[in-house]
Amino acid sequence: MPRWGRVLLWSIAAAVVLVLGYFGFATFVLTSGWPYHHISQPALARGLAWNSAEKSSAALTARLRQRFPPGTPAAQVVDALDREGFLFGSTDTCRNNAPGVLVWLRGCRNTDADLALLRSARQGWMTYVWGGFICSFSVTAHWEVQSDHRIRAISARYAADCFDDEPPN
Repeated sequence: MPRWGRVLLWSIAAAVVLVLGYFGFATFVLTSGWPYHHISQPALARGLAWNSAEKSSAALTARLRQRFPPGTPAAQVVDALDREGFLFGSTDTCRNNAPGVLVWLRGCRNTDADLALLRSARQGWMTYVWGGFICSFSVTAHWEVQSDHRIRAISARYAADCFDDEPPN
């Protein structure tokens, strides 16, 4: 094969790899919701049967109450949920906190100011969202705090937003 033929063949192969790579990455982003959503459910929710929003919320609330019983310091709750990837605020807040390429490099994260506010507030909430374009799922932890910054009550709410409204498998 002449030299120009090999160059042409390698150029076509490189173009095919680039196009497939681009569409593969675009498909991943569209279906996963990354970087604004997680790809998988939080550790808190692993092993749950997603029968209904009401049953799933009750099971998640029981897990939160076992893990953070009344009297637990609010800072402990905030720090644990932050480590698991729960966010304070919405994805719009995340986009404003880390504009452009920073979100793509590190994903959504809470700011130090968000975490300080949650540690000292009378009540708080943090949300974990996973899934993406077809289905998006969320767990929101909500708590109330006593005057000594210890948990008085804690609960969770599960929500699914799907085109066909089916729970995940």
